[in-house]
Amino acid sequence: MTRGENRKFILIVFLSFFVVLVGIVIATLAFSINAINDNADDSIAQYKELVQENIESELQNFSRLLRNPDIEEMLAQGTGGDDQRLVVALFNMLKITLGEPYYLVLESEGMVVDSKLPEEIGKAVPQDVSVHGSYIVSDFRGKGGDMVVVAAPLIEGLNAAVVVDITDEVDEARQPFEDQKNHIMLISLFLFIGFLILATLVVFLVISWANSRYISGPIKELEDKANRIMEGDASIRVTLDDDSDYYALQALLDSMQRMLVEMENRTEE
Repeated sequence: MTRGENRKFILIVFLSFFVVLVGIVIATLAFSINAINDNADDSIAQYKELVQENIESELQNFSRLLRNPDIEEMLAQGTGGDDQRLVVALFNMLKITLGEPYYLVLESEGMVVDSKLPEEIGKAVPQDVSVHGSYIVSDFRGKGGDMVVVAAPLIEGLNAAVVVDITDEVDEARQPFEDQKNHIMLISLFLFIGFLILATLVVFLVISWANSRYISGPIKELEDKANRIMEGDASIRVTLDDDSDYYALQALLDSMQRMLVEMENRTEE
């Protein structure tokens, strides 16, 4: 094996270890993060559905409460039979029940009778608000985030639509998964460093072995032969290798050995 081949061999070994190392780390990291993201998405989706169901349940419970004869009588007495005062009372009760939602509107026959935005009162129900069903949106009137929209009837002829912003709650629920991903990335970094050290150590051992086998070893062998020839040992045999990086030195020692043999032969004659 020539010196050029030695360098290629060492480079191939190092690159092979490095590629395997990077591949293992990337594959492990990608698999772990993908699994965490899937778990996070599933958990967040379940949380949103739970919030949606809870709001629907609160509206239904509120509607059933309003149909209680005692509550009806109390509201009638408190509002003096004034429909507008009744709507205001129901609106305020609903705000408290739902914990001050991001948006709340009461609708009757397609018109807004009360809203968190006073300018909407007396106008048609905004097109971006549905007074039927429930759904989840990621944007409401320019505000990005996680929003739960729920609509349900309260009393005959009066419907409520509520938008609850759960962005902070979702971020808080997602944080443990983000912490887990950061932890996985930190572990992956340590693994990468550990494997890199291991790969460097292996390459160092390979280089040491290659140096001993193909560089320093042959040189020492030729040096020993040269010393023995200089001491007059004509029994030394030098093998010529045309592909060796040390061919010139081998040829020189071979010439010296031949000259030594010829000199001994002449002396004997």
